[in-house]
Amino acid sequence: MRAVVASLRGRTLLLLGAVNCTYVCRDASLTSAKLQSHKPAKTRRIELRATETDRDLLDRAAAALGTDRSSFLLTQGRLAAQRVLADRKQFVLDADGQQEWERINSRPARSLPGLARLIQRPSPFG
Repeated sequence: MRAVVASLRGRTLLLLGAVNCTYVCRDASLTSAKLQSHKPAKTRRIELRATETDRDLLDRAAAALGTDRSSFLLTQGRLAAQRVLADRKQFVLDADGQQEWERINSRPARSLPGLARLIQRPSPFG
């Protein structure tokens, strides 16, 4: 089962499953890589060049997380790519996930008296 954690309008949502629902989410934090139950075979090679300083930094960071450089780079690269693409992706939900998504998004907006007063003030720009 695929799971995605997203932050939308100050709410944290856990999206699960198999129904396609497209929503635009900014600042989505995707962690589906950590939630996968099985690991597919790695069949492709990715090569890159780095300075000795960068390599040492990456090795220290990998060691701090108790992993090797390759796993560290793949995990962190995947997460960075998911963040970049977060507002361009479809979120996949099962029927229960879709129902929960709709329930959360159909709640009435909160009353924000301070914001209402701010909007009613004349613009300082004329």
